[in-house]
Amino acid sequence: MLQDTIFALSTVVGKSGVAVVRISGEYALKVVKDLGVKHKLLPNEFKLAKLYHPFSFEILDQAITLFFQAPHSFTGEDIVELHLHGSVAVVKDVIAALNSLNYLRLAEPGEFSKRAFFNGKMDLTQAEGLVQLIEAETTVQRQVAFRQFSGELENLYENWRKSLISLLARVEALIDFPEDDIPDSVVSEIEAGVHNLMTKIENHLATAASGEVIARGIKVAIIGAPNVGKSSLLNLLAKRDVAIVADIAGTTRDVIEVKIDLKGFPVIIHDTAGLRETTDAVELEGVRRAQRASHESDINIYMLDATATNSDDILPHVFDKPHLILINKMDLLSHAKLVSPDNYYRVSVREGLGIDSFLQALLRLVEETYTPSADPIITQERYRKLLSECLHYIKSFKISSQLEVSAEYLRLAASCIGSITGKIEVDEILDEIFSSFCIGK
Repeated sequence: MLQDTIFALSTVVGKSGVAVVRISGEYALKVVKDLGVKHKLLPNEFKLAKLYHPFSFEILDQAITLFFQAPHSFTGEDIVELHLHGSVAVVKDVIAALNSLNYLRLAEPGEFSKRAFFNGKMDLTQAEGLVQLIEAETTVQRQVAFRQFSGELENLYENWRKSLISLLARVEALIDFPEDDIPDSVVSEIEAGVHNLMTKIENHLATAASGEVIARGIKVAIIGAPNVGKSSLLNLLAKRDVAIVADIAGTTRDVIEVKIDLKGFPVIIHDTAGLRETTDAVELEGVRRAQRASHESDINIYMLDATATNSDDILPHVFDKPHLILINKMDLLSHAKLVSPDNYYRVSVREGLGIDSFLQALLRLVEETYTPSADPIITQERYRKLLSECLHYIKSFKISSQLEVSAEYLRLAASCIGSITGKIEVDEILDEIFSSFCIGK
């Protein structure tokens, strides 16, 4: 499969100013010749050329051609890019012409990046960083993804893997020595090296929660009784009507989510059903889902009704995660006080009163909790699980009379790190990783 010459549209499907078709493999230059390009393509030079169908000889487009010579290309192979006019018809006919060449085939999802991995152009963390970079919707997601794509995690993990291999080699060198002849200083040095790695990995794992949350989006659930203004708040934050607002209690029966960009942070707002006792089976399921959304969220916004009896004293029973308390409908009270201490915020969603203060508080809470560390951060659950497994083996390590067992713990720990970067045989996880790529990547 990796010997085939492949092609794909690398830009979005649909009408655009420019559409780019990427061709990679041994016969990349032959493709452009068969499309009627007569001049020689030189590496890294743009050339304007007319493209013709290889069999009907009908003119397809006037395009810019660009050649990247192996190994100085994204995949490490010869690559030709055709920069076409972004007409739907042009793209369709050029793709059909390429499909007519029997030595060329359409690329599978992620195949360009998979070839880059196999040809040593990137490791698995960079490949997954590329996916995150393509899918990034906010500034913070872009920053985190680009750091990973640039090799930040690869350098860290590869240094750890090499350190484990070095320690493993020292332990294996002791196997043929009689136990009484092993100097205490050597044992101390090895154990100190292992302990140092253990501390570094433990500190790194402490970043897992924030990194994974940034990658997927910060979940914020709006929780409260019926008719306190949860759906109105969602619509205000979304800047459009995404939830039905009515005076009838129980209107919201499911969890409605909206993605917003909060000063660069990816936030997913969840509007939930009103929490109350009910015999209605559908509403009851909505209440259960609201409770689940509260438990699964990263931040909760508890909404109260200022006009309800003793609403000022109503507090949720459990504050087990970051939260804000919003007292709504202050416009219905005379002499309303819109500023409150601590995490209380008195607002009128309908009138927009106090909303700026509330949003500033929400932003502060997000920044305090999820601003990425300057150190490399974990962005994938896969990394966290493998690092936790690695840490387990490191903690199990101890130089004893059974040095073969001691060495095996270090070998298993190094293998876990290698599974993250792809420095070992990882065929079983490659398909899962690269299948999430778009076709032209």
